Amino acid sequence: MRVTLKAFAFALVFVALSALAAPARAVGAEVNWKYVEAGYLNVDVDDLDESGDNYFVGAAFNLGKHFHLIGQYTNGELAPDFDFTQTRIGFGWHGLLGDRADVVGEAYWLQQKTDPPGASSETDDGYRLTAGIRFVPIRLFEIDGFAHYNDIADESDTSWEARGIINIWRLGFGASVEKFQDFDQWNGFVRFNFGLR
Repeated sequence: MRVTLKAFAFALVFVALSALAAPARAVGAEVNWKYVEAGYLNVDVDDLDESGDNYFVGAAFNLGKHFHLIGQYTNGELAPDFDFTQTRIGFGWHGLLGDRADVVGEAYWLQQKTDPPGASSETDDGYRLTAGIRFVPIRLFEIDGFAHYNDIADESDTSWEARGIINIWRLGFGASVEKFQDFDQWNGFVRFNFGLR
């Protein structure tokens, strides 16, 4: 299923409505663990001739000072006519480095469905383990780095991710790049921050 402008617009409207529903409060000087986001994801698989377009929505909610829930839903394609969806739900710990930086550890359950052209669709479960750092070196700007261990569909690999976010008022405008063994992906997103942790 090809990603449509209508589907992407729906995801952005979801973020915008969340912004309108929440009380105003300044953010940007600390790492925040309470947000919703939506964006575009491009996936470039080595064995496929063309890359795939996807949209995603995600959220994180803190549980006390050092724990959080996090999730993401992705829908689109690995390549033209090669449908792809993935659901990711996780639990994490963060802390140690003060308000401006967090060491992060997360564990996710994954489910993904692939539907290649001319073949039957497959649904697989797996897991993902994440370790990294989120850092706010100056007000309104965040840089993050993560290592991920991914195990799904009886295959495993390690991926590396770099991400940057500019926070203006409660809105964050971000992008990330993630390098896997057999494919690369990059995304751009808009995030609404509900408040400081």
